[in-house]
Amino acid sequence: MTTSIGQETVRGDDLGSGAAGTALLRVQQAHAGTADRQELQRAIAAMTGRGVAGHPDTASLYQGVPAVAFVLSTAGYVPVELEHQLDSITWHRIAQAHARIDRCEHAGLGEYDLISGLTGLAVPLLALGHHDVLRDLLSYLIRLTEPIRDRPGWWYADPPPDGDPEQFRGGHANFGLAHGINGPLTLLAIALREGITVPGHAEAIQRILSYLDRWELGTEHRWWPASINAHEHETGRTRQRGPQRPSWCYGTPGQVRAQQLAALALGDTTRQQHVENIVYGCVTDEWQLAQIIDESLCHGSAGLLHTLGRIAADSGDARLVGALTDLRERFRSSLSPEHVGHDGFLEGNSGIQLIDHIPPAGAVRWDACLLLG
Repeated sequence: MTTSIGQETVRGDDLGSGAAGTALLRVQQAHAGTADRQELQRAIAAMTGRGVAGHPDTASLYQGVPAVAFVLSTAGYVPVELEHQLDSITWHRIAQAHARIDRCEHAGLGEYDLISGLTGLAVPLLALGHHDVLRDLLSYLIRLTEPIRDRPGWWYADPPPDGDPEQFRGGHANFGLAHGINGPLTLLAIALREGITVPGHAEAIQRILSYLDRWELGTEHRWWPASINAHEHETGRTRQRGPQRPSWCYGTPGQVRAQQLAALALGDTTRQQHVENIVYGCVTDEWQLAQIIDESLCHGSAGLLHTLGRIAADSGDARLVGALTDLRERFRSSLSPEHVGHDGFLEGNSGIQLIDHIPPAGAVRWDACLLLG
């Protein structure tokens, strides 16, 4: 099944915008008893009815076999054939990535990130307990943190998706949770906390953290850039004048969650308290909050609330719990399906509705695809 958003046709097996996002919501509603079996079956049929894309160069957590495998894992059943396809896709991509590193080339967009790359493929592997494949993936991420020439190993050879090619002629470093190095950092931290480790694991986390420390900016409010180009990397100065909107995908809440999980994995209470102070400053700063202009999970108020909720739950900080309560009241009236014109997960109604769902004990969390822990 395909759906249309504006002039675009979206595949059913697209988690970000297609029927897979609706199926993810129906699974959670079925857990809660607010959707019946027939509704769930219709949603899964819509997700898979036109086939499931499995090309190893394009399948990702948000498209095709891995997306469907993740959604079905939250329901507790994934066909064995789909699991085999997931493993095959992952090993193919790992081999490509190692070959690229062997050539001493920098990564292309989509190699390692959460949305399109290998970090995202780890999400259904974790959910399904495919630890052998996952360890191979983690070993690749260890190599990713090792420098290539005068750049960090995760340097992209390409400009950001919406970046000016001229400004990013020499590529860029991306700091987002969705598309940048905070995705691999979070995955490495989650795996370490679960006891799934490979040689050099903690050292790789520290290498990423050291780079993030170098780019922690601001005085009254601390923040990190969305991306830097080659000139900024060389001079240590960024063109960005202040923090971007406080979003899950690129903003301070997502970046802080990555470092909080890393600190928890390493037992680094000093870093944990430091980044929790940063996010508290962010979510109580009217200038930053004013940049939230929609309700979406990706970059709007739903994503802010859900990310902050996960941070607060692991912090034990009453200030963050209070800030979360205040923000829920502030955004409550806007978090309604009437405000969004489609059912997408990242930017539509499905994602907005999902923030109210907590899965039962033992079930795969729906927000694992956001890499929130």
